[in-house]
Amino acid sequence: MIEYASILTSKLVKPYGTDSNGEPLYKFGSEGNDVPKLACYIINTADYCLESMPKLEENIQNRIDEKYAENIDLENEQDAMYDVITTATKVLASGLQARLQPKLDVMAKTNWVTFSDVGDESNYIHDIYVIIEDIVIFCKNILGPTYFSSFCNSFATLFLKKFINAIHRCKRIGEVGAQQLLLDTYGIKTLFLGLREMGNEESASSATSSTTSSTKRRDPYLKRVEEEIKNAESLLKLINYPKDLLASRFLILWPTGTQDDLRSVMALRGMKTNEQNSVLQQSSFTDGGTQASNASSSSGGSSSGGSSSGNSNPLQDKKKAFFSSGFKALERVGSTFRGKT
Repeated sequence: MIEYASILTSKLVKPYGTDSNGEPLYKFGSEGNDVPKLACYIINTADYCLESMPKLEENIQNRIDEKYAENIDLENEQDAMYDVITTATKVLASGLQARLQPKLDVMAKTNWVTFSDVGDESNYIHDIYVIIEDIVIFCKNILGPTYFSSFCNSFATLFLKKFINAIHRCKRIGEVGAQQLLLDTYGIKTLFLGLREMGNEESASSATSSTTSSTKRRDPYLKRVEEEIKNAESLLKLINYPKDLLASRFLILWPTGTQDDLRSVMALRGMKTNEQNSVLQQSSFTDGGTQASNASSSSGGSSSGGSSSGNSNPLQDKKKAFFSSGFKALERVGSTFRGKT
C-alpha cells in the first residue's frame, strides 16, 4: 500500500520550483484542466484506500494466527495516503494560484495615481472570477465535500495573501485609486465568501448577506477570509487618511497592523523619507511594534478551539488531525507574506 501511495504521487505534475519556505510550487499549464482533473482523481483514490484500510486490517487480523494479530497495524499506510492527499491538494491550490498570478501582476503594475473616478470592478477582477469559477466548479464536481472544503481553505489562504502582497507591490496609490481598489477588494471578498457554494447559484448569491457574524466566528474558513480582507481594507483606507493623524490613529484603524504595514501605507501614499521618519517617531512603535504583536497574539490565542468529546473512531480521529495540522501549516505559510513590500 505504501508503494501504491508512491505510484499515486508520481502521477501528479512535478513542481516547477519552491517558495521562500521551501514549499513546492505547481502549474496547471496555460490551457485545459487535465492537471487538476488528475489531482482530484488521485485524492478520491487515496480517500477510498483510507476508508478501506480499517476493514482490511480487521480481515487480516481475523485470518492469521491470533498471536500475530496484534502486530497488524496499517498506520504507516494510512499516513502515506494522507501524504498523497496533501500533495494533491497543494497541486490544486498552487496550480490555480499560478494561473491567477498574471492578473495580480496587472493589478500591481496599474497606475493607481491617475484615476479620476471610481467605476465598476476592474477588468482583472472579472478575469480572476472567471478563472476561479472554472476550476472550483470543476473540482467540486469530482471531489467529496470534505476534500473540496480542504482545497478551498488551501487556495483561499494562498490567494488572499498574494492579493494583499500585490497591493503592497503597487508603486503608488492615489485617493481615487484607493477607492477603486476598495471596490475591487469587496469583489474579492464576495467571491471568496461564496467560494465553497460556487456552482449553486442560490447559495452563492446569498453567501455574504445570509452569513451571520456568529457563523463567521465558528467557521475557520469564513473567519480567515474576513481577517485577510480586513487587512487589505485597512491598508487602502489609511492611504486616504489625513497625514497629520496617521501616527496617532494607525493602530486604532488597524489593530493588527505592524510597523512594516505603516511603512507600506506611507510608501503607497508617496510620502517622502523625512515625512515617513517623522510619522514613525510619533507612532506607538517605539519598541519595534510590540503593541501590534501583542494584539495579534492575544486575538490569535482566543481563536483556538478544543476537540469534541465522544466515542473514538481511529480513522475519523486521523482525519480530524490531518485537517487540523493542515490548517495550522497554512497559517505558518500565509504569515510570511504579511508586511512584504
